[in-house]
Amino acid sequence: MNKSRYIAVLSFGLIWTGDVFAERCKISSNSGNSSLALLDDGFQRLVSKVGRCPRDVIDLRALLADSGAKLKTTMVANRGFHNPEAGSFSFFEMAEFGSSSKLGRPISTDQLMFGHFTTPVEDNGLDLDQVARRGALMIEMIAWDFQKEVFNFYELIGQGNAGQWHYRGDSTDIWADTKDLNLPANETTNPFGNRLRCSGCHIAGGPIMKELDTPNDSWWTENRPLTLGERNPSTRMHAVLSNIEDARALSNSVKTGLLKLFSGKAFRNQVLKSPRIALKPLFCAQEVNLSSSIDTIDGQGGRVGLPGEFFVDPRLSAPTPVPYARDKYFAALTNLSSNFPETPFRDSDHSWLVPVKAWSDRASIEQLVKMGLITNEFIKDVLAIDMTRPLFSKTRCALLTHVPESWSSAWLEDFKKSLAGGRKPSEVELLQNLTDPSRDDIFHFKLASSIVANCAKQLKNHNDYMDILEYVGQVRNEIKVSDISKNPRGQILEPGFRVVFPEWDFTYAPFSKTLNHQCAIHLGESVE
Repeated sequence: MNKSRYIAVLSFGLIWTGDVFAERCKISSNSGNSSLALLDDGFQRLVSKVGRCPRDVIDLRALLADSGAKLKTTMVANRGFHNPEAGSFSFFEMAEFGSSSKLGRPISTDQLMFGHFTTPVEDNGLDLDQVARRGALMIEMIAWDFQKEVFNFYELIGQGNAGQWHYRGDSTDIWADTKDLNLPANETTNPFGNRLRCSGCHIAGGPIMKELDTPNDSWWTENRPLTLGERNPSTRMHAVLSNIEDARALSNSVKTGLLKLFSGKAFRNQVLKSPRIALKPLFCAQEVNLSSSIDTIDGQGGRVGLPGEFFVDPRLSAPTPVPYARDKYFAALTNLSSNFPETPFRDSDHSWLVPVKAWSDRASIEQLVKMGLITNEFIKDVLAIDMTRPLFSKTRCALLTHVPESWSSAWLEDFKKSLAGGRKPSEVELLQNLTDPSRDDIFHFKLASSIVANCAKQLKNHNDYMDILEYVGQVRNEIKVSDISKNPRGQILEPGFRVVFPEWDFTYAPFSKTLNHQCAIHLGESVE
């Protein structure tokens, strides 16, 4: 069959010959094929309607607006809230089409998202980074595919004199890229596949926002808008800023999009392949979120406290913020010679910025409950292992190897039998959690709550916070050495592009210390 002569018939009634569409919008695939079959997502519906490719983000926004889209724009300071002079910001925009959409169907903000960036220019200016330098990333786009029920990932890459659109793959390609993460039997220098760069951040297969929940450190919010410092935005950047909304707009769309993905047929087919694949986000960290106190470096946010979910998983106990003394916190930062890179400040904008269990990890596991594959009691029995390490736990993650590779009516009993053959304290403890009726939800809740209460006592009664801050620094460093950061094509914290954490005058080996149930720090990766 001559692919250049095919007829593409879309489900929304538009018909384009392959020749016409290829001339007007060449979207290359990873194989280099520019005669890519049309996919049923908002982006390809748009370019099919207008009959040409947007050449940059200004053109894309115009095409969306002309087609009836409402744009919502969010903004993050890549080098930190207090470093606008760096001129590095990212915009993440969402397009919404109503029920009378010219694209043939309504499209919500979680179904068509795109990101782009700023660049400093002469005369202390600031502009959209849309020069088509060879290899430059001009636009990232995520679009929901109505037929496949996954997200399609696109990039507009500079070619020197123009941009070229590339279809990089979809959620299933990311799942294939990440299938070997956290599996000791398959440990390699690089556990990632090589299908697409997006796999380094979008490990769950959908949109991601690391600072997902309030106060959304370094994002533009209604309560704490970003400033541009002394930099003067260009006219076209002013046009983007005119649509700016609170970071919650993106957060809500990210969560809605992930729930759509996890309730779709592709995700169902993925998790039904193997309980070991399905349960990986429970035993191990797949993505990561960042949480913090509402308290800001200038004291304007209100001192709610250190996120309780840093100490125990919120599914075990209500994630109550742990109160702290502001003077002790900043005294400890001074003793640590803390400095937020490229600024005179000691900290990020919000105090106690810590890595926590990703919302996407929790949501994907909740979907397994809805599918009837596991119970909430099973979830808590697993999370109770190495309880004071809710994010990164080598001890809990290693237990994944006992999970059967295939689903069956007896998979849980097979799991218990495998644990019974082990001698490690974690294996014995998990088996007891799964078989002892007294180790129920209330049992786990009481223990988790007591740990959070003990941490509150520690912060109240101790004169300095050096130990706990050193431990926070250790857990931050654990992100860098975990499997989720081993993709050479892009890491989840985007080092070199984003500045997230302050730097201190010490380094502690990842996993060298942990908290016991009294919230005291001791040597060792777990309490085994």
